[in-house]
Amino acid sequence: MHAQARRESLVQACGDAAGVVVELGCAGGRNLEALGEAFPDARVIGIDISTEALASAVRRTERLPNVRIAHVHQPRQAALVRDLQDGIDVLVLSEVVTRLGGPRGIDEALGMLAPLLRDGSRVVMADRAREEQTI
Repeated sequence: MHAQARRESLVQACGDAAGVVVELGCAGGRNLEALGEAFPDARVIGIDISTEALASAVRRTERLPNVRIAHVHQPRQAALVRDLQDGIDVLVLSEVVTRLGGPRGIDEALGMLAPLLRDGSRVVMADRAREEQTI
């Protein structure tokens, strides 16, 4: 599937996406740009550990007032948790689960975010080898 088609499929999998949309491992921000454009009334937050990738994400999304970027070395960063204390409506994991370093890395990265999911929240996982999945 072409990259643009994957992003369109990812946006569609998010449903109505009102409220707060978080992408863990947002990299250069291509998905954030698509999400910010598709859901202008949502708060869209991209999280990553790479300074270089986030600089690209900031440039790509700076025209979108509903998109925010968070640099996270430690997934349990207090400022991010405060920003998300009202909960997450959609959690996007695109091409990131395999890069978290196995079960321990997944537990660490998702351990902070999982309690912020609400009843009815969506977790959208995307992988180039598979079509997007909604859990």
